[in-house]
Amino acid sequence: MDSPATFRVGVLIREERTRRRMEVVELARLAGVSPATISRLERGKQAGVTIALADRILTAMDLRLHVETVPLWADIDESIAEASRQSLTDRITTWPVDFVSFISRLDGIPYMLDGLTAAALQGAPVKVEEIEIAVPRNVEVLDRLTFLLEDFMVRRGEGLERIDPREPGSDYYTCLACRFRIRLIEDYRPGLWVDIDPMPEPTCFLPSVRDLPVPPPLTKARLAVVPLAEIQASDSHARRVIERVRTRLE
Repeated sequence: MDSPATFRVGVLIREERTRRRMEVVELARLAGVSPATISRLERGKQAGVTIALADRILTAMDLRLHVETVPLWADIDESIAEASRQSLTDRITTWPVDFVSFISRLDGIPYMLDGLTAAALQGAPVKVEEIEIAVPRNVEVLDRLTFLLEDFMVRRGEGLERIDPREPGSDYYTCLACRFRIRLIEDYRPGLWVDIDPMPEPTCFLPSVRDLPVPPPLTKARLAVVPLAEIQASDSHARRVIERVRTRLE
């Protein structure tokens, strides 16, 4: 499992390197390590990080590593508190996706927001880089969804796969608004809803290749979300954040 301390050290190194406008290759040369080591460390993916290695890299930027103890959840509690000071609308505007345009085109389709998207809407300070949805494995629903995805020019995987999520293939899709993932579920029984009022302004327009009427962007929405207890996150830091938010809500 990736260490939270490793993640934090990686963030600090990336921030300091960026602030100095240094390239990864330059920092690696000054520190006497490989560029791959710097890249993995900045992403929190470098296994077996030692204090000596971190100190060596920081020294190359005229910095030193200062170590102190803090409560186990201190970093995450701080992030949760910071997120709570922002409105849900403001937090959504920081996502690198056009959430409003995408959600507006799905209006009328039964689905639940899933994964890190659902977690973020429930107060978890996690990075949302793509939209995740859970859709019931229902013939009528999936026929409508496939028709709709084709209508606003969605690509599946690298673009050569069939759009229908019932067909074998990639679980990620792209459109003008965002990259997104679809998970098929057996039952659609939403038990948790999140209200967003107002919705942020959309930043793009999803056209209709069939010249069908395109609904206007939603100005507010009540969206079904997968509860935190059921969310599966592949990233260990995100799992830790979700666990902490869930514990604080209990």
